[in-house]
Amino acid sequence: MEIIKRIEQKTALRLVLQEEEGNLCFANNNDDLRDEFKQVFTLLNLLDYVYAVLKNKNRKIQLIPMLLPENVTEFWKFVKIGEALRMDLLTEENIKKSIVSKFPISGNNTVNTIQFIQNKLYINDNQYFSEILDNTWIFQLGNYRPLQEWLIHHQNNTLKNSDISIFKNMVIVINEITK
Repeated sequence: MEIIKRIEQKTALRLVLQEEEGNLCFANNNDDLRDEFKQVFTLLNLLDYVYAVLKNKNRKIQLIPMLLPENVTEFWKFVKIGEALRMDLLTEENIKKSIVSKFPISGNNTVNTIQFIQNKLYINDNQYFSEILDNTWIFQLGNYRPLQEWLIHHQNNTLKNSDISIFKNMVIVINEITK
């Protein structure tokens, strides 16, 4: 988590692993809020940032210290670039060329057990995300493993459709980062 702490220090933002709900958290989870008023960033924001920096500066993931933003403005600038790159990956044409994770089995969507077996990431006895590459599952930012941390944070919770979509988006970005 050292990389996360360093980004939090540089930007004066804090990482949230789950969307906060309620009116009191308006400043934290409102996508329409101007960047200078945001107080938090999500794991997907972080992955968008890393993807944009690596893509923009032709850097390798091993150069983690070089990934640190100078300030909050630079962080959000690269988040927006990374988000645009991710959205481009989600076009119909690119999806046909890419490996896209699926969540094929219906059920209660509760994260009980986390097991990675033969490119399937099980969240309980029956349900899994498919098409998860080994490199994607073991991907680390410093000592932080985004997919594992996100799932651990959601342990014993029921995933909403938006949670499933966020997780699949994280997989897409990590697939691109690890290419």
